[in-house]
Amino acid sequence: MGTSVLIGRDTDTPTRIWRRYRRNLGLHRHEFDEYLTGTELATAVRVGAPHRLTDPWPLAVLRDTAKFQPAQSFRFVSDDDPAPLRDLADLGSPQR
Repeated sequence: MGTSVLIGRDTDTPTRIWRRYRRNLGLHRHEFDEYLTGTELATAVRVGAPHRLTDPWPLAVLRDTAKFQPAQSFRFVSDDDPAPLRDLADLGSPQR
């Protein structure tokens, strides 16, 4: 578990996204195709400034301390989140 900074996104057909990012996805083609079955578009999210947490926060703690309903694999940190969660996001910010 960790934090990262969103640096871009790319939306296109699943086939084109696969061609552009297959070396960076960490998936086999059949997994990618299964995940996107029935969709016309796919979005690749590019991240930078990764920071691994020394002590990961359990999902239960995040749900108890913030309005936290995680997406599949990422979540934007908002100003309404508790300070400790916002501080984690600051670890990956370009200003540091």
